[in-house]
Amino acid sequence: MTLLRIFESPFGPISCYKSRESLQNKVKSEPRSYDHQGQMYILHNHDCDFFAIDVEDFTQPIPNIFNEVKKSHRLNEPIDFYASWTVSEGISKLTGVPILVRLKEDGLKATPLNKMFEIQEKDLKFQGHSKVYYEEGMVISVVSKI
Repeated sequence: MTLLRIFESPFGPISCYKSRESLQNKVKSEPRSYDHQGQMYILHNHDCDFFAIDVEDFTQPIPNIFNEVKKSHRLNEPIDFYASWTVSEGISKLTGVPILVRLKEDGLKATPLNKMFEIQEKDLKFQGHSKVYYEEGMVISVVSKI
């Protein structure tokens, strides 16, 4: 198991490992996400039914397929788009609703960076935190059901 880095969050530490294979059959089911390089991020000591994590590289261009989403939600900057994307992806993981269905029905939620927030959707309430790691070019969001 190659631990690359530990990121601090209000929900506890997030461990980044070299790859999924490095932990195969060694870690219980915990909220996790994978970046564009295949590195695995795990929010330890939390239940997947109530917590989700998502990571994105904000230095990558926003795919053209999302031009309308960017315009309608005023998310033209990659950091803002990917922060909103990771929060929506986290909610998708917690609700079992695919991200593209969420986009069509609810769009992306603009949330503040580097501080706690709450989102009310229908009969569900979520709490979360999105943090920008400039040196790594990453946005990491953690979302929980409350």
